[in-house]
Amino acid sequence: MIAPRSLCRITLVLVGLSTLVYACATAQTREHPIRIAVDGGDWPRGMLHARITFPAQPGPMTLYFPKWIPGTHRIEGPIQDLAGLSFTAGGKSIPWQRDTLDYYTLHCNVPAGAHALEVQLDALNVPAGTDIGLFDWFPVVLYPAGTPVSQLYYQAAVKLPAGWTCATALDSAKASAAGIEYQTVSLENLIDSPVLGGAHVRRLDLGRSFGAKVDAHIYCSSEAGLDFKPDFVTKLNAIVQQADSLFGARHFDHYRFLIALSDIHGDQTLEHHQCQLYTAEERDLLDKSSTPLAIDNIAHEFTHSWCGKYRRPVGLAFRDYQHPENAELLWVYEGFDQWLGYVLNGRSGLFGEQSARLQFVRTAASLSHRPGRRWRPVRDTAVESGPLRNAGAAWSSWRRSQDYYTEGAMIWLEADATIRRLSNDRKSLDDFCKLFFGGANTGPMVNPYSEAEVVAALQAVQPYDWQRFLDERIDAVRLETPEQALEASGWRVAFGDTLTDYERAAESASKSISLGYSLAISLRGDGTIADVYPDGPGGKAGLAPGMKLLGVNGRTFTKEALIDALKSARATKRPLELLVTWGEKYKAFAVDCTTGPRYPTGQRIAGKPDYLSEVLHLKPVP
Repeated sequence: MIAPRSLCRITLVLVGLSTLVYACATAQTREHPIRIAVDGGDWPRGMLHARITFPAQPGPMTLYFPKWIPGTHRIEGPIQDLAGLSFTAGGKSIPWQRDTLDYYTLHCNVPAGAHALEVQLDALNVPAGTDIGLFDWFPVVLYPAGTPVSQLYYQAAVKLPAGWTCATALDSAKASAAGIEYQTVSLENLIDSPVLGGAHVRRLDLGRSFGAKVDAHIYCSSEAGLDFKPDFVTKLNAIVQQADSLFGARHFDHYRFLIALSDIHGDQTLEHHQCQLYTAEERDLLDKSSTPLAIDNIAHEFTHSWCGKYRRPVGLAFRDYQHPENAELLWVYEGFDQWLGYVLNGRSGLFGEQSARLQFVRTAASLSHRPGRRWRPVRDTAVESGPLRNAGAAWSSWRRSQDYYTEGAMIWLEADATIRRLSNDRKSLDDFCKLFFGGANTGPMVNPYSEAEVVAALQAVQPYDWQRFLDERIDAVRLETPEQALEASGWRVAFGDTLTDYERAAESASKSISLGYSLAISLRGDGTIADVYPDGPGGKAGLAPGMKLLGVNGRTFTKEALIDALKSARATKRPLELLVTWGEKYKAFAVDCTTGPRYPTGQRIAGKPDYLSEVLHLKPVP
């Protein structure tokens, strides 16, 4: 996801276009690309300056500011941060107008005799700090209408602040004191290649396989945050190797992990075809118990290169960035990739055996306690993915959130168990990965698919009524799916009264207190209630999101006091007395909860094959 940005100034030079819809398609070619040069001298304070040149002819011209951004599944283009816009041609200012029905669209006329149109603009809120910064191209790019973004070619250059270096998936053509000039790529590839830079960097060579190199560029706000142990490098290497084993092919010329370690950037993690941009806190890679949870999505974003970028639902194959996407197959794009991330976290050794298993167990337990599953099917959460990404935590258990991720993972876990059972453990979802996402090695390309193709590939791996299987789990309100998936893999949800190492690390990483399976509320570390499950003990007592705990059984609220009160209520069968503040008022609640603290642990089902452990086991590296 992409968070707010700081201030960036852009100068776009558009070399004379004729009418936009017709002329720009012929005036601009790979041999005569659009040029964008970004001056990053002010990058540390969140300001960029740029100049872009478009081949063109005189006449009417329409330019787009990108609206729908790949990977975000919503309207994400920060048009509200576009400022200081001016157009000039032949050294003279010319007027421009914003489209009154679509404020992402700009119109102008290139005057007769002009050979270039220069557009200057400011893009505000580009994320940056004194020693580290990152930017995407979509806040600083305008592009002409009428041509698919895969056929618009850009040549980009970046000038860096003194003492900084930068990394991106783009290949450099030449570097000098004036900056770095990159090879010409399509607008589709440019938008898919964020830039990460800073004063402190550590680079890792992760080897070459299937003819494609993988490396990592890790930037940090301080030199100290880069002093991570070899164990992290070993596990990152293992993620790459296990992906090779799983897919049996690569669909990129090279791949680059772009990791930003900073306390100022927040969560801006996003997948790309030949890289991923991953943000974590400044000291998250140092030797600490929460490190695996801080980087648990690295495998997820890496496997998106196969699942989501190379193979992509037809509704997410972009012609341009202005038209709405059809997100109904996100239960494959994101749900299958969630399964992949969980699997590689186990196979790579990033998590120990118990923690790797608990990713599935905890997911099943969480979904089973989500009352919104009584009315809303998984596909509907995918179709409404954009608004759900913008929605807050309050009442999310009843509304449902982006459950195509987590419930999608459980559906695919059950599909794996079904294949193993029907084939007498001779085949698994690994075979589907090789067939559907692997195949021959290629460079970066998009190979769109439909739901029918997903069903056909499953059928080719193991004959079964896969359409019915998916219909029942994706389109029907099916309360038993998460636990049934886990049980098909040889495990069931169980609870203990002490924190597992995984749950303790999860609490630390999310700065929360795990009470979803006892009080049935989501509680932040400071005592603020983020969400309430309506039919749980907290919901029945009248608690609501936004309330903040002040007291527990007559004592000042602390995590320890609350846990002690839960244990006492289990023994005495008396309600907990909670004092909360809500706006400007105080209120006391009696909460009847006699379960004590509960944390998911998982339990083996005697006599059933342990498919869950099989799917998480390390595989031979090709």
